[in-house]
Amino acid sequence: MPRKVNVTGLQKAMAEDCVVQYYAPWCGYCKQLAPVYAHVADQAPSNVHVVRFNMDKHGAEVKKAHNAGMTSVAQDVRGFPTVIMYKKDGTRAVYTGPRGADSMLE
Repeated sequence: MPRKVNVTGLQKAMAEDCVVQYYAPWCGYCKQLAPVYAHVADQAPSNVHVVRFNMDKHGAEVKKAHNAGMTSVAQDVRGFPTVIMYKKDGTRAVYTGPRGADSMLE
């Protein structure tokens, strides 16, 4: 199961290899992706953290924290769900592929 994180948890996860699903609880597409993302979390390599971040609950904090290394979040999350992989070397990639577990795990 993916861990739900707050802003501090997100900052820690982004410093490692991780995949983050940015979601809103009211979003139908997010609800559809939830079981797929849970499967991804179960199958992901142990060195990759798989987390979920509730933008409704913590979005304002992200905007305030953009100067603390979170600028990319404010720029990259334009809709829900948004899935981004962060590497500990500081690179990131917004996932735009099919929303199936096998595709996401590749």
